[in-house]
Amino acid sequence: MKTTLLTTSCLALLAALLLSSCQEQVDDAGAAIEKAADATAEKTKEAVEATKEATGNAVEATKEKTAEAAAATAEKATDLKDAAAEKTKEAVEATKEATGNAVEATKDAASNVAEATKEKTAAAAAATAEKATNLKDAAAEKTKEAVEATKEATSNAVEATKEKAADAAAATKDATAKAAEKAKDSAAKVMADTKANTDESSEKLKDAASKLASSITGTTEWAQWGRDGSNNMVANAKNIPSDFTGGEVDGDGNVVGAKHAKWVVKMGSQAYGTTTVKDGRVFLGTNNEEPRIESIKGDKGIVMCLDEETGDLQWQLAVPKLGAGKVSDWEFLGICSSIAIEGKYGYVVTNRGEILCLDVYGMSDGNDGPFTDEAKYANGGLEKLAESDAATLAANEADIVWGYDIRSELGAFPHNITSSSVVLTKDHIYASTSNGVDWSHINIPAPNSPSLIALDKKTGELAGEELSGISERVMHCNWSSPAAGKINGVDTVVFGAGDGWTYGYQTGAFEEDEEGFMIMKELWKVDCCPQEYRFKDGEPIKYATYPGPSEIISSPVIYNDKVYAAIGQDPEHGEGVGALTCIDPSKGNGEDAIVWQFKGVGRTISTPSVADGICYLADYSGRLYAVDAENGELLWEHDTFSHIWGSTLVADGKVFLGNEDGELVVLKHGREKEEIDTISYPAPIYGSPVVANGVLYVMTQTHLYAYAAE
Repeated sequence: MKTTLLTTSCLALLAALLLSSCQEQVDDAGAAIEKAADATAEKTKEAVEATKEATGNAVEATKEKTAEAAAATAEKATDLKDAAAEKTKEAVEATKEATGNAVEATKDAASNVAEATKEKTAAAAAATAEKATNLKDAAAEKTKEAVEATKEATSNAVEATKEKAADAAAATKDATAKAAEKAKDSAAKVMADTKANTDESSEKLKDAASKLASSITGTTEWAQWGRDGSNNMVANAKNIPSDFTGGEVDGDGNVVGAKHAKWVVKMGSQAYGTTTVKDGRVFLGTNNEEPRIESIKGDKGIVMCLDEETGDLQWQLAVPKLGAGKVSDWEFLGICSSIAIEGKYGYVVTNRGEILCLDVYGMSDGNDGPFTDEAKYANGGLEKLAESDAATLAANEADIVWGYDIRSELGAFPHNITSSSVVLTKDHIYASTSNGVDWSHINIPAPNSPSLIALDKKTGELAGEELSGISERVMHCNWSSPAAGKINGVDTVVFGAGDGWTYGYQTGAFEEDEEGFMIMKELWKVDCCPQEYRFKDGEPIKYATYPGPSEIISSPVIYNDKVYAAIGQDPEHGEGVGALTCIDPSKGNGEDAIVWQFKGVGRTISTPSVADGICYLADYSGRLYAVDAENGELLWEHDTFSHIWGSTLVADGKVFLGNEDGELVVLKHGREKEEIDTISYPAPIYGSPVVANGVLYVMTQTHLYAYAAE
């Protein structure tokens, strides 16, 4: 009995131990499930974080990662559930086995225990299953939350992507618009450059055609002072009428009764330059004493552009005065420069000491620029452009392309007036600065400023300047207009200077000095003022006296590889000794280059004309000389009995020359003197006659005549 009870007790104890072990296994399984669930939650959290990060980089990647995370979470939950079920099954099987052994050992004692064990085991299994289910539900909920978070993150990423895409699209649109605008500007520039090149080519073709027509028909245009760069006023013209007249001035100031005049234009009250004619237009300089545009009042320098066929005004430039009086911009002198024409552009030296590039079409083809402040220029010129108010311009006023202010840029001091014309070379404009003495006629305000400069023809920028020291030795002023051409095969710019010397510079050649200035390359120089005019008994002879030294005011002429230059002074200084010098640069420099020197001529501001081996030159006293161009021997002379400011024109076998008494003297061109006619005009003639396209132009102080054969 005791043994049975002991056995029963042992079995009960064994069952309790087994049950306890089962409970521990169940608890362990639960703990494992909770740990797995926590691990699952942690993994899910990591998956969510990874998904968010992936979402920021790419929407597609985010979707893929989310799907993978969700799948992994579901798989882990399933695995945990299966593991819990497996452990529970193992515990049940162990319990069953222990219980079976106990029942076999003692059916009666174990029956109750087994029944209790079954109940507890079932409860434990149910609890375990319930906990597993709860964990699964929790895992599913967290997975659902992760999915929802992923969806939200994905949606936000999509929206952000849309916004970035919209921003990118806007930026692309803006960049495209800017690129299109830039392309448009580039295209416009290409078109403008193409048009400019086409215009330039067209003008060159016109020039070539004009020269061909000239050689065939005996007509020619007159595009700049001196006709071309040589300054040699000889024209290949035929059939100029010889019986023309100057007519009379009526009560309205108009000329009537001028025989053979196709038209006569009233100018201002003074005119000194030479008319230029090119491509159907006639250009001249004068003052504003007879306003052609009523809104322009007062003393001005005036450039007129006329229709070649009718004489009608096409446009005009009005240049304000400096306000310096007789010192630098003498009252009512107007524009003394001739306008040089090349293609679409005209170049003029104004009374203010400016060099302007003008559009020969005026404003008819728009304000081309780059200069567009014509309205302000009308009131203040280039120097006072910034502080000037804009004037109201008429439709037929000038279009300024660019401008260069000699006084402001170089510090030059033009004496009395800026009076010279430019010469054109391939790429540059060469011009005198008119630098000279002040009112005392002794002091030189700007001895270090250049007397001759070169500007870029297209931009107006300074390209080079002389460094020959001319301004330090200037006697009065630099009023001579330079020449340009080939001399012994060398492209040369020739300048008759205010110190009495003639200089030759290589065209377009500039060398930078130690101070950074671009200096013209001097080739040679010759003193054209004889030493006996400069010194007597070792003492200098006073300037502006009859026997004294003179500068060069007339323009040097290039002819057959030689240069012809004459000295003279301001007409206000009166008459005095002069000289005409023939220079051959191939012979050397200085005196070595002088071929001959004719001293029978007086002071002159007239430019020589050389044709068929004869050099014609007038002096201020009123005499005309014909000199052998090879040896300087006098062939003949003619006295007009009046002061002469202008120069000779040789054309159609005749020599034309105007004087201060308003007479145009006509003589036969040749080695023997023969007078043809003297035509009287109602006003003095200070300019030089020219011929273009078979038409003779005679400019008095007040009117321009255009004569043509009927």
